[in-house]
Amino acid sequence: MKKVLSIISAIIIVVIMALFLLVKFYITPERIKAFLIPAAEEALNREVQIEEISISLFKGIEARNFSIKEADGKTDFLKSKEFILKYKLLPLLSKQIIIDEFRIISPEIRIVRDSQGRFNFESIGEQKSQPAEEEIEEQKEPEGLPVSLLVSRLVIDNAVFHLKDHKKELPQIEGIIDIDTGIKSADNGGLLSEGSINLKLKEVVLKGPPQKNIKNISVLLKYAVNLNLESDSLKIEKADLKIQDISTSIAGDIINLSASPEINVSVSLPKTDTGAIMKLVASFVDVNNLSISGDLSSDLKIRGMTDKLETEAHITLSKVKTVYQDMSAAIDGTINLIHKTDSIRIDKSSFTIQKIPVSLEGELTDLDKTPKINLDLSIPKSKAANLLAAAGPFADTKDISLSGDIKAYLNLRGIPEKIKTLKANGRISFISLGAKYKDLNAMLNGDLSLKSNDVMIKKMDLKIEEVPVSVAGSVRNIIDSPSIDMSVSLPRTDAQKIQKLVGNFTDLKGIALSGKLRADLKLNGKPEKLDTLKATGNVKLEKVGVTYNKINAVLDGGLKIGKKSIDINLRTTYGRNNAQIRGTVTDYFKNQNIKLNVYSKKLFIDELEPLLNITDKPSSEKAKSSIQSKGSLKRTSAEAEPVDLKLTASGEVKIDYAVYKGMDINDFNMKYSFKNNILNLTETGRTGKGRFNIKTLLDLSKRGYKYTMSGNVDSIYVEEFVNAFFPKAKDTIFGILTSDFRLNGAGTLPGNMKKNLVANGDFDLKEGKITNVPIAKDLSLLFNIRDLETINLDQARGTVNISNGTARLDSLFTSKDLTMDPKGDIGLEGDLDLAFDIKLSPRLTRKAMSSNVSEYLKDEQGWSSIPIICPGTFEKPACGPDPEKAVKQVIGKEINKFLNKLINKKRKDDRPQSPRQEESREEEPANPLEDILKQLPGLLE
Repeated sequence: MKKVLSIISAIIIVVIMALFLLVKFYITPERIKAFLIPAAEEALNREVQIEEISISLFKGIEARNFSIKEADGKTDFLKSKEFILKYKLLPLLSKQIIIDEFRIISPEIRIVRDSQGRFNFESIGEQKSQPAEEEIEEQKEPEGLPVSLLVSRLVIDNAVFHLKDHKKELPQIEGIIDIDTGIKSADNGGLLSEGSINLKLKEVVLKGPPQKNIKNISVLLKYAVNLNLESDSLKIEKADLKIQDISTSIAGDIINLSASPEINVSVSLPKTDTGAIMKLVASFVDVNNLSISGDLSSDLKIRGMTDKLETEAHITLSKVKTVYQDMSAAIDGTINLIHKTDSIRIDKSSFTIQKIPVSLEGELTDLDKTPKINLDLSIPKSKAANLLAAAGPFADTKDISLSGDIKAYLNLRGIPEKIKTLKANGRISFISLGAKYKDLNAMLNGDLSLKSNDVMIKKMDLKIEEVPVSVAGSVRNIIDSPSIDMSVSLPRTDAQKIQKLVGNFTDLKGIALSGKLRADLKLNGKPEKLDTLKATGNVKLEKVGVTYNKINAVLDGGLKIGKKSIDINLRTTYGRNNAQIRGTVTDYFKNQNIKLNVYSKKLFIDELEPLLNITDKPSSEKAKSSIQSKGSLKRTSAEAEPVDLKLTASGEVKIDYAVYKGMDINDFNMKYSFKNNILNLTETGRTGKGRFNIKTLLDLSKRGYKYTMSGNVDSIYVEEFVNAFFPKAKDTIFGILTSDFRLNGAGTLPGNMKKNLVANGDFDLKEGKITNVPIAKDLSLLFNIRDLETINLDQARGTVNISNGTARLDSLFTSKDLTMDPKGDIGLEGDLDLAFDIKLSPRLTRKAMSSNVSEYLKDEQGWSSIPIICPGTFEKPACGPDPEKAVKQVIGKEINKFLNKLINKKRKDDRPQSPRQEESREEEPANPLEDILKQLPGLLE
């Protein structure tokens, strides 16, 4: 035994010695360099440098400071401190070198893409142009070595690589990679490779904007694959991939590797914290304000040609919660997907979102063109409050609360980006759905059925506050061009409840309703085209009382609504006043045509005054407003803007008997028409023994409005008219008036109205009386005759022309004691510039002046004539004699007398005179005219 061991030991020693000697003298560094460098340069088409080679029997061939140059021969493409080629020992005995392991230690690789988009490694391996045959023959083949590269293991330790892109399209990368992979023969004649790849991305700079730096990303892959060369296929036994803290496994086959690869692999992601996935995604994408929690797992199957891959996925979400800004969603359940080249099929998947159970099934198609959907969505009976919470992130729901339940089944199909192509079929049910918005409460029960673009409501009962409403019908083409066909029913309901409901949407402060209302309506047409809308039905008012401020009115009757018109038949009561309102409104949704008639047997217009101020605030509010605005009254400085009302109206108002401010009006008839924003009125009636006929036109289509009025009054008691319509002049003028007038003007501001007013007319007043007017009082003081404070007239007639803010008067007033002819201007602001001759009867003349003065002012019948001027204002006139005209009048009369005396004197002088006559002539005043003029100022003072 000892001998055997000795022989074996000797053999081993001999073999080792032989191997050592072979390595020492046959495999020399020079021979390795002579083989390795040219072979590498020829294969790579790059300059290769090796600073030092050492050979060890057991360690192998070790090359130090190895580098591969760039195409320029200067810059390093790859450099390594060392690489080791391990060889098998026994083949050395037959002078063969078989390399079975290749190990590179700490290499550094520099990858660059230039501004033209070409990488620095693209020229590696490109063959140089072949030399001519003669040159080949002259070349000596280098002395080589019998080397075989049967590498069964490749190891790269701590390889540093850099990627830089001068086009600035690719990220800038710096990382470290470790590779340890082995290759060996498999039983089926193929190759089996297994090993690991450990990649660490120290820094990745993503081009912006904004630029983003990613650091310290780790990827670890452990794999085992079987390559069958005969069948041209690859079997992935395992591929365990770990990116940061996320692990996944891959297994499967790839066939037809060299022709058209076909993949059939499974990818499994075990239960993983979505927070870890989110952390990884956040390294590459900005996900500010987004957070995810919970677990996710999935199983994927990928199969098909590389250009037509199909993916089948089964995804399980466990208590996954996403929060983005103020939006949150909780999802729990499974989703099954089948992804093909241009489609995704969703097999029946059940999950919950915000505590809402959802079942989803269907497909998305034409993903590479114009995506289409065909999805079945089912929500079983669910709490409406949960649905509201789900909608919260997308709409303002802070003042809304829901109770009750909702369930739905919907099929949605069409092209999402083309909303009008979307169709829906299904049903939505509201089960005791209670809704509260601020202080408004509603209850809803019923179903909506959807068919394509149509919504059908069999019956839906709605109760808003205490007002019940039933709705039934359909809305067709809801997306494209909605058309409605609906029935709405309001059962007999207290008007007070309706008022309470409407009060939630508009200010009804101060208004109180009573009585009953009911309505049955059918509505059809296109809401977007009002002229297509038609309605039928009835609205019934049962003694509906309206109280506002001092108004307390009652309406009774109804509206009958047809497809083209609304028939109105109402009776209104207000205090002692009753009126019947009847008429029709046609084309009531667009360009309304209103024909409305009002009839009242007896009307007390004074009692209707609160109606004329219906827009006033309640008295308490008016008092408050008055206190607040006292001393700061604001006036509008802009004219009224034109109106553009698309309606026409016509009709008449007939009142058998009316009383207004003490004036009795009989057989009042007003016909009106409104068209093209122009209002025409014709009013006729009787008051006392007289009649009136007035026509008015008001054009609202012009800024500031334009108006004309014409008419006549025949034998009306002027005091009734003045007292009713001009209360400031009450009890100042009396008599029977006949007048024709016409006026036109424009403006709604007082100044503009006075400026633009043009009018003319005539008047004839019989059996008249003027009293308590400033001019009459002024004349009474002037002549010191109290009788003139009240002027009784047999007749007054004249004309009035108004323009440029001034009224031109030309008139004649006559009575048994007085005649005057006022002429001149009366400003619409109250200015006066009148002049007239006043003739006083002998009775008034004696009261007004001395006999000496009256001798020069009165005529043969004893009437005196005094010229008067009245400047000042209507409220404060300054009436007095016209000195110039008065003097001329006196002088003229005196001259006549003087001439008459001269003539008479001459006649007398021609006859003999007695002594007494001579004496009397000597006693006459030297200048009688001077004596009269001295007395005149006393009258004029």
